[in-house]
Amino acid sequence: MNEKMMNAPTRPSLWQNFILCLTKKYVDFSGKSSRREFWGFNLFLFLGALFLSLAGTVLTLASLPWKELLATDNQEVFHAIAQEHFMYFIITMQVVFLAVYLPFWSAIIRRLRDAGFHTAWGYGYMALGIAGLIKWMVFDRFRYSMDGSMDTTTLFLAVVGNVWFLLIVILACFPSRPEPEKLPEQ
Repeated sequence: MNEKMMNAPTRPSLWQNFILCLTKKYVDFSGKSSRREFWGFNLFLFLGALFLSLAGTVLTLASLPWKELLATDNQEVFHAIAQEHFMYFIITMQVVFLAVYLPFWSAIIRRLRDAGFHTAWGYGYMALGIAGLIKWMVFDRFRYSMDGSMDTTTLFLAVVGNVWFLLIVILACFPSRPEPEKLPEQ
């Protein structure tokens, strides 16, 4: 190995980038985020959410009173019993979501800045998410629809939010833009 390679600084691993975003850059909306840092953070964020979802679903299904559920013919009773058990899982997932919400947004804002795009794209998507949360808290009064139906406002926010998120993912794939060179002062 040549000496130049031995003295070259090593890049942080994807896991180290994840830890960095959750600790030192928890709410750091300034600066820039490389593609490696951004995607490393999002990779482990996705894997953690997947693991928690699977574990929570298995634990929730295991805790259901199956004899009581199978014995009832009344669908409303069935939903009431099941909803009580699933609410613990939903509340736990929302607490986890709130814990990683700010690092997720700060990574998006830093990545957009690094790729040379205006950060309004990220702040706009954040505002859309907050609007959906307020709609759920105020108008839906913290209720979930058990039959899977959505009103038109919720459906609109979901469609616009997904399209906007896809746009942010595409923008995050662009390479870093170099800083413009500063002219020497005369």
